[in-house]
Amino acid sequence: MTYEIGQKVETPLGVGEVIDVFTREDKTISECKVCIKTYSVWFGVDDLKPYKTAHEKLIKMGFTATLEFDKYPIYRNNFGLELSFNPIEKTYYLTKWEESTKVSLELSRILTQYLEEMAE
Repeated sequence: MTYEIGQKVETPLGVGEVIDVFTREDKTISECKVCIKTYSVWFGVDDLKPYKTAHEKLIKMGFTATLEFDKYPIYRNNFGLELSFNPIEKTYYLTKWEESTKVSLELSRILTQYLEEMAE
């Protein structure tokens, strides 16, 4: 994969922006210096992925997006799962066959942390 200065990337430490590249004699890039928040770190290109938005990731997972009430997208998949977001309340709803569960931003972060800890 080729990366360019200014490109947004996903790293093991989070999302950042490429600020420098190390190019070998054969003109291939082997390392990228990435700025993540207030610090910068060198990564091998195998540790980087092109940045994808949450929308792009949901579409790749098989969801389709529709705008309802001219507001925010609602994502649906073929298994009856629906995701709807309320950025004002910082919540989202998981609905499966008319049964909804409200998930707050705080709970979402805790659940994500829990899954990451399980993977260690």
